[in-house]
Amino acid sequence: MSSAWSPELLVMLRPAAEYRQLVELSNGGRWWKRALRFSFLFGSVVSLAASGRLTLRLVAAGTLYASLIPLVEIAVLATVLGRSRKVSLARAADLFLMGHGAWCCWLLGFAGIWAFLAPIPAFEWTRAIWRWGVVAAVAAWSAYVDYCFFRCVAPSGPGWRLVVQRVACWTPAALIFGGGSLWPEILKVLGR
Repeated sequence: MSSAWSPELLVMLRPAAEYRQLVELSNGGRWWKRALRFSFLFGSVVSLAASGRLTLRLVAAGTLYASLIPLVEIAVLATVLGRSRKVSLARAADLFLMGHGAWCCWLLGFAGIWAFLAPIPAFEWTRAIWRWGVVAAVAAWSAYVDYCFFRCVAPSGPGWRLVVQRVACWTPAALIFGGGSLWPEILKVLGR
């Protein structure tokens, strides 16, 4: 039975049930389209946060840099899943990238703040509530979605697969995108 809702939205709202159904479908993987859409969204957010508007130069550069995120995720996914997966690697990558809905919503909210507020109020908003509280909630829900993915695609050891995936993907992402500001921010949070 087809739904009027997108699979990304359904995965975001009820990941366990939706992944069980999607694993049974033999659709080919369109992972590269999902990766491109996510990267373009990220690039657009970068442009809005940097200049308050969408500019080709900033969107293109942000999209190019952001494309590293799904590419690293898929490379790590191939290693973590190995041959124990129920679907092809292309389909597994497609299903995994469907789980980015919570992060996409967060990026859209972040972009909205930067698009509609002046720079100083936008900075204050994103610094105060969007940095830790909302990010922690999005990260927790995203972890649950990914856990449901691993449980349906490669049922043995979904917990350790999730941990390995997160550590292997988030460490380079934090180093690449956090850059020089990462350690001062961590020390500030720790109160030193």
